[in-house]
Amino acid sequence: MAENTLVEGLWTDTVVLIKKLDKGEFSPTFAVWYFYEDADQWRFLLGGPRFDDLLRYRKLFQSVI
Repeated sequence: MAENTLVEGLWTDTVVLIKKLDKGEFSPTFAVWYFYEDADQWRFLLGGPRFDDLLRYRKLFQSVI
């Protein structure tokens, strides 16, 4: 189990970000903070159909370069 605590400021900023995303076209279907023990750090993960589209475009762009 993670011994490092998530800083309250990060949690508060996350709530603000999700509220802003919900108002636009990139409303996430899931959002979670996950502690990666191997990296000893928290990472914020977002997901949803529009994010999947962005990932496809990024992979396409990287394959062209």
